[in-house]
Amino acid sequence: MSKSDENFINQSSQPKEQSMSQFHINAMPREMMFRIFQLLPPQDLKFAVLVCKTWLEMAEEPSFWTWVVVTLETEEDFLKFKIERLRLLQEIKVIHGYHHGYYGHLVNQAQCYWMECGMTKLFEVINEIPTVRRIHGLVCHYEVISDIEPVLLVSVLNRLEELQLCEHDRIALTHEQMKLLFTAIADKTNLKFLKVDSGGLEYLSKIDPELFGAA
Repeated sequence: MSKSDENFINQSSQPKEQSMSQFHINAMPREMMFRIFQLLPPQDLKFAVLVCKTWLEMAEEPSFWTWVVVTLETEEDFLKFKIERLRLLQEIKVIHGYHHGYYGHLVNQAQCYWMECGMTKLFEVINEIPTVRRIHGLVCHYEVISDIEPVLLVSVLNRLEELQLCEHDRIALTHEQMKLLFTAIADKTNLKFLKVDSGGLEYLSKIDPELFGAA
């Protein structure tokens, strides 16, 4: 093979090699990249956003992050709701402080922010996020829940998929709140699971049978 033939072959193959080496995953159609991100498990998605700025921007799509559980310990945590990727948030966990005793003697006490400041602001903020379907940790004293305006309280609770109406260590509503809740349930609800223990039966007994049956 002559030198000129070798040069011709080299020149002919160079563009093909160069084009293949320059192909990058980011050159894929945006719709395809979105589909890939959508299929990633949570842990892999968290790693993917660290790869480059382009992936980080793509992964800000709120529909990728609906699995995230946002924890709320004080009102300062409400800032988490400003994060764009959490705009379609579905699950919240409310963190409390508890009293721990031994044979009736107080041995340790962790202050509960919601006991001190109430939960009205919490429900107002959650009410502005229509995608929330699960709230863990709505364990509070009767006085804290009963202070919440009934329409606001029911607006949030009736959007949940699961609710526990109990007397101890769970939500204990006033008669007005309970009546309004069952009225809303009878009309339209997202509730799939409603749990009532023996303590909560006292509250249910005050609900009109027809309203209870309709719910």
